Amino acid sequence: MAPRWGCFAVCMKFRIFVFKNHANYAPNTIYSCFYCRNSRRIYQRRMPATPFEYPQAPDTLNSLEARTSYVMTHFWDKADMKKIMADTAKFHKAFSDFVGFIPYASKDSVRSSISSLTGRYANDPKALSLIASEAERTLFGPQAEFWSEDCYLMFLRPLLSHKKIKPAEKEKYLTQIRMLNSSQPGSNMSAFDYS
Repeated sequence: MAPRWGCFAVCMKFRIFVFKNHANYAPNTIYSCFYCRNSRRIYQRRMPATPFEYPQAPDTLNSLEARTSYVMTHFWDKADMKKIMADTAKFHKAFSDFVGFIPYASKDSVRSSISSLTGRYANDPKALSLIASEAERTLFGPQAEFWSEDCYLMFLRPLLSHKKIKPAEKEKYLTQIRMLNSSQPGSNMSAFDYS
């Protein structure tokens, strides 16, 4: 049976509501309208639960940038980082969700949220290495959904300045930084082999 226009109008109102307020919902949430003979209800179908409770933007913030900036700034506040970083799948999911807000947030909030996350682990080289590898996967690697060299470099700086991290581990990231620096407008291209 085809949906009636009333159901369509309710569904469109719901979609507009979700679009305006989508920063309150976790990324990858799917909203669908199912029409049945007995009722005109809108059901939510959510992806698996988030690793911890993500922040909710206050209703006083109206713009998408303001709402996502708030979420970015307070993203890790309620996280039990010991448990999350110990579980690779949870950290992978949380970090991917965190990076999912970057394109919509202001530059200042992105900068401050990245520096607060890496600043928490200024004395923990293992945690900095884990954060850098996740940043590489989500922001720089071939499977990255959102590619941002500026954000990736913000994650790498604390790792490279840490004295307890071995030079062999730093060399991989230094090579990537040299590659990124040589691809900037106005810079000289680095030497490469050819035949």
